[in-house]
Amino acid sequence: MEGCVHPTLLRLFLVVFILGSVSADAQFKREDFQRAEKAIIRLDPSEFPNLPGGIRAVLEQRGCTVPQPYDARGEKKNVITGRFKSTEEKDWAVLCSHEGHSAILVFFEGRPDEMDEIGEEPDSQYLQVTSGGGKIGYSRQIEPASPGAIRRHINRSKQNTEHDGIENVFLEKGTIIWYRSNGKWMKLSGFD
Repeated sequence: MEGCVHPTLLRLFLVVFILGSVSADAQFKREDFQRAEKAIIRLDPSEFPNLPGGIRAVLEQRGCTVPQPYDARGEKKNVITGRFKSTEEKDWAVLCSHEGHSAILVFFEGRPDEMDEIGEEPDSQYLQVTSGGGKIGYSRQIEPASPGAIRRHINRSKQNTEHDGIENVFLEKGTIIWYRSNGKWMKLSGFD
């Protein structure tokens, strides 16, 4: 029969295709991911000199360190500023890692006594085989999301975006944007 593929050849092709498509993660074992989690670079809050002293004290009291994404290359990340509550005052957000979990701590108006905690997740959920497939890297990063960026990328949302949000990035995968409205944090779908 012309134009037909023999069922055995088709099955063999599918097996080879599936095996060839298995992600690079398959070459790493659970122990490799456990070692990578222990190897995450976590900076002490004192390594961020622009961070207000009161906020630094709260972070130290909570036992926080600031995890660094694998692509930081010497640049200190995961401590950001923006206008997350209103357009009036500058706020701070810090990714706080403690005992294998990280959460975004948001300090309003730079005050250590006015804080929200959002997005708490295990650090291990942000480990992945990095581009090139040779290493496992921590891939969580927070960045300010401007109202314009939120409107451009989250056009499905009917949310009126007047002030900044916090973009929770899973490097090379996608994002979630946290936006505070009427005293509550909303999780908006990000973009890939």
